[in-house]
Amino acid sequence: MKRHPQAGVHLLREIKFPWDIRPMVRHHHEHWDGSGYPDGLVGEDIPFSARVLCLADVFDALTSSRSYRAGLTPGKALSVMREDCGRIFDPALFELLEGLYTPAVAAWEEHSRMDRWSPHPTCTTGTAGSGFASLGNAAP
Repeated sequence: MKRHPQAGVHLLREIKFPWDIRPMVRHHHEHWDGSGYPDGLVGEDIPFSARVLCLADVFDALTSSRSYRAGLTPGKALSVMREDCGRIFDPALFELLEGLYTPAVAAWEEHSRMDRWSPHPTCTTGTAGSGFASLGNAAP
């Protein structure tokens, strides 16, 4: 598991991107306090793009359902992540994520309390009970 960042860099070595994404891939499991991997980088020594990807990766992992557990609501995921702010996550970036996401979390959580079989008033297509809102209806 701890070798997947290096494996990702290896897989990407021949693919051309507009910028070098290898540092982002290599360092997205570094922790703000230096306890991460693969190189044990600390704080701002971790590439900015890797710090952003770390937040996105953890948020996605927490809110996605797995075979062994249901995904968390976005609000619960942010609460869990807040416990690691300053240890795993860049505090300034986490605050930015939380500040930008908070209005969306409130709207999503309000929507998820609605009857999931009732389509959203502005939605004209899709299957009732499917989509983003249905993810939060299972107990974590």
